[in-house]
Order: sequence, then structure tokens, then C-alpha cells
Amino acid sequence: MFAPESSDVALPMMFLMWFCWGVWPPLRKKGGSDNEHFGLTAVISQNLLCLFFSFTLGMANPDGVPNFDSTQFPQMVAQDTSERLPAVLLAVSSGVVICCAEFVLAKAIDVLGVAIAVPTGFGISMLWGTAASYAIEPTADARLLFSGLGACLLGLFCDAASKLDTHKGAPEQGRTSDVEACASKVHLASGSQMDRRRFLLPVVGGLMFGCNPPMQTAAATIGQLSPYVQMVAFMLGKLLTIFPLACAYVWFSGGCSSAVKLPCAVWSGYLEACRKRPKALLFDALCGACVGIGHCMFFVGTPVVSKAVASIFGTSSLLLSVLIGVVLFKELAGKSLTQKVLCALSVSFLSTALALMSAASLRE
Repeated sequence: MFAPESSDVALPMMFLMWFCWGVWPPLRKKGGSDNEHFGLTAVISQNLLCLFFSFTLGMANPDGVPNFDSTQFPQMVAQDTSERLPAVLLAVSSGVVICCAEFVLAKAIDVLGVAIAVPTGFGISMLWGTAASYAIEPTADARLLFSGLGACLLGLFCDAASKLDTHKGAPEQGRTSDVEACASKVHLASGSQMDRRRFLLPVVGGLMFGCNPPMQTAAATIGQLSPYVQMVAFMLGKLLTIFPLACAYVWFSGGCSSAVKLPCAVWSGYLEACRKRPKALLFDALCGACVGIGHCMFFVGTPVVSKAVASIFGTSSLLLSVLIGVVLFKELAGKSLTQKVLCALSVSFLSTALALMSAASLRE
């Protein structure tokens, strides 16, 4: 099977992961499908892609070729499930948690937009997920690792600050009565409370996302789970979770009043949405494929590049989202000088984080 032996192979895999994970938020927004339909399409795409990689890269064993060994995917599945079952179950559990996290963050993108949901969710995920991974697997250069962590956090904060509109909703002075001013204050207070509740979505999603690196690090280092088995177990956890999660989402949103008919209603609604909105289905499938490729790079490449380093690589993929917004969607058009400076600082900090993580990988 394909098994990178040095950073000159594993490091480009991290950049591919960075690219794929930076593309999925804009694709999610572009598709615009319902949350449950997006989740089903994305997870199915990821599992199909995972099986493709497992039975291609996981089966290849050319003689005398660097970065390949003689073991094959079916052999590792049989060995790990019989000898390392707790580690396999831990990887499955990680897939369950991440499936819920992606579902919550997808909803946060719908409610708050990419500019707020992605920096908040990724920032929280990176902050404690990277630190916990390093505590379990302290293989990277700590000075470079935590310097990159700080640079990435500064980039996330600058990006979020650049999206704030300090003039939005400013009341006109001297043109409202006392009663109107009082009503306006009540309305603004109610809106602020609603915004705070919505802001919990990326916070919760980020906390759950942060569970993945330490859980997967423990499965790989303590449980000695092979990368391909770990990847398949992780994807299996997501596949087992997504349909019950979609049913629960439809139930709590009032989409179906009968618990008995709920699974059939969700599945028939999904098939109907696929028939009526094939373009949205395509974007959701592309989004799932990007996430799946990123996960494959993460699992196969992190035996060489530590999972703490890979976690910051994945989080700093926000840089690509920022550049897409600026170059393709002209998001800085009409913005203030302060917002443009903050956006430039965000790009600089995220680029610095990538450089530091590359150096940490090469030092290893």
C-alpha cells in the first residue's frame, strides 16, 4: 500500500488537503441545498471516495518502489479488527462526532455566512484540537508548531474583524420620537439575543471539530491503527450517523409530524430534491469529494507529518476561502480602508502559519 516515508511526499499531501478543505465552504454556499440533503450527499460522496482510495492506493505494492510497502488494505482490516478493536471503535466514534460537527457548521454557514461561521468554527477547533494532539503525539517542533498556531489564530481574528460592518443599521440622529427610539432599542436587544444564539452554532461545531485530531491521534499512536483502516472506520462512523442525524433535524424543524413515517419522508424528500435540483446535488457531491480527499491526505500523510501539524494545515485553509472571496467574488469592493487592511493582515498571518507548518514538517 502507499505509505509516505518522508516529508517530501507527505508535505505536498498536506497542501492538497489545505486546498480541498479551503474549497468546501464556498461550494457549500454555492449549492444552497437543505442541510439534511447536503449532509446525505456529502457523506455518501466521501465514503465512495474513501473506498476508491482504499482499493487503489491501499492495494498497490510495487516491488522496490519508495513510499510503498508489501501490505495490502484487506490484510490490515483483518489484522486491526481482530487485534486493535478498541482503536477501531475510537476511529468510528470520531467519525460520529465529526459528522455532527459538519452538520452544525453547515447550518452555521447558512445562518451566519462563510465569513463568520468558518473563522469561528475553525479557530476554536484549531486552538484546542492542535494542543490536545500535540500532548498525545509531541513529535513536531514545539516552537514552530505553536508559532504557527498563533499566526493562524491572528489570521482568523483579522478575517472575522474585516467582515464587521460598523455602520450597518445606524439610526439617523434627531429623526425619531421617544416612542420610536424605545421600540428600536427593544428590537435591537431582541436581535442581539438572536444573534448570540445563532453564534453558538459555529462555537459548538468548532468544539466538536476539535475532537477529531486528538481522537485520531490516540487511535494511531496509542492504538497503533493503520492509516487506511483508520480512514475507513472514520468514514463508517459518518455514514452510520448522517441518516439518523438528518431525521432528527427534520423532526425538530417540524418537517414531519409522524415518527413512524419520518425515515421514509426524509429519504423520499432527498430523492425528490435530487431530481428537482441536480445542480445543487452536483455542488454537494463536489463538496463531499473535496472533504473526502482532504481526510485521505490527513490519514495517510500524518504518520510522517504529525496530526498537530496537519490540524493547523487544515485550519489555515481559510486562506483559500479569503482569496476566493477577494479575487472571484470581489468582496472587498466598496469596503473601508480598515477592512481592507484587516483582510491583508489575515492573508499575511495565514500565509505565515503555512510557512511555519511547512518548516515544522521539514524539521521532522
